[in-house]
Amino acid sequence: MKCKHFFVFAVPKFACLWKNVYFCPRHKEKLEKNDHQNRPRDPYKKEKIMKILQSYSFDDNYAYNFSFNKQENKMIFSFETYYDENRHEEVFNPCKLVIKNWSLLQLSYDSISYEDYSDDKMEFPKCELILDIKEFHDVLYLHVMTVEDKYLFLKIYNAMVVVVVENMNNHINVYNSLDKIIDYPIDRVYIAMINSVKSKDDLLRHIKESLHIPFNISWSWTTLASTLSSPFWLLGKWQHVTILHKDISKLPETDIIEYLSMINYCRLHSIRISFIFNNDDINKIISLSPVFRAIMGDRF
Repeated sequence: MKCKHFFVFAVPKFACLWKNVYFCPRHKEKLEKNDHQNRPRDPYKKEKIMKILQSYSFDDNYAYNFSFNKQENKMIFSFETYYDENRHEEVFNPCKLVIKNWSLLQLSYDSISYEDYSDDKMEFPKCELILDIKEFHDVLYLHVMTVEDKYLFLKIYNAMVVVVVENMNNHINVYNSLDKIIDYPIDRVYIAMINSVKSKDDLLRHIKESLHIPFNISWSWTTLASTLSSPFWLLGKWQHVTILHKDISKLPETDIIEYLSMINYCRLHSIRISFIFNNDDINKIISLSPVFRAIMGDRF
């Protein structure tokens, strides 16, 4: 009986110390691996993440670029638009969703069985579409689609989230040579050749035909600007569209000014559309437009 009572009281006494005792190397490794869950929570970080998710929405938004840095624990989704939850509207302005400095990254293809990401075991899948994103108890849950059209579920622990909205005021989309946009693979650049034009209607018709815009769509400066600055019509093979002009010297100055206004709208709303003119036309553009004179004057 004494032995029995000794056993009853000894087990609780030993059990209260179990967190400090490593029964075997595997148990020690497991405790150290889950140490990220025992970190003190940063209320400021949590509040900041919640504020970002409440202000910006990227659901069902295609990323035109995705990068993953193994050494820095960082992934970046680059978008051409985002949804402003405060203004309740789609904003056509390039931005980046940056997720970094996580303590643990887990992934799954079925949302049930997750495995820890290890850069020495696997290459991280390239993502192109965010389907859902939410945060709960310092864990960021991402549901994304990869470029191979596979659904991927991510759990990202203790991460920092930042949204960087690009300042488009200094963005340049007018050039005098195709070599200026070689950042894009040439086989992913669509080049629309526009011959010499003499009028506004002539210019609009040539652009519409070169871009293969359906004839049943009415075409004007307004529809041209909204079409070119929208990323949705570019989805697919092309990463960039370049409108290459042979000559606009015969175009009336009033039409050139209107055209430049449309080009400036595209400049402020899209990074995937550019315009190429010859040197004489570039000089004329600079002389007619204070905006382009300010941002291009030092380059020519």
